[in-house]
Amino acid sequence: MYRLKMVDLDNSFEYSPYRSINIRCGTKRFSLRSNPLVGERLLILTFSAPKANEHIQIIDIHGGVLKSIVLDSNNGEEIKIDLSDFVLGTYLVKISSGSSQKIIIAE
Repeated sequence: MYRLKMVDLDNSFEYSPYRSINIRCGTKRFSLRSNPLVGERLLILTFSAPKANEHIQIIDIHGGVLKSIVLDSNNGEEIKIDLSDFVLGTYLVKISSGSSQKIIIAE
C-alpha cells in the first residue's frame, strides 16, 4: 500500500487516499528455510521445480557475486549452501530464471 504526500508552493500539504498495488515479477521458484540465518550458516533452498544447469548466485549489497553454483540433475529439490565464511549482513540469493530473495546473516 502507498499514498502520496502532495505539497503546494506555500508548503501546505495533504495526503492522497491509500492505494494498493500488485507487482508480479515472475514466479517464485524457491523458498528459504530459516531466514535470518543465526548460528550455523547453512542456507537451505527448496525448489518447487529444479532445473538442470540453473545458476544460483549469492550477491552482496554492492552487487558483487560472492558465490555461484550450477545445479545439475542430481541436486533434487533441496540445495544446501555453506555460508560460514560470510560476514554478518544482508545478501541476495538469485537464480538464473530471475527469481530472487533477500537473506540476512545475523548473530
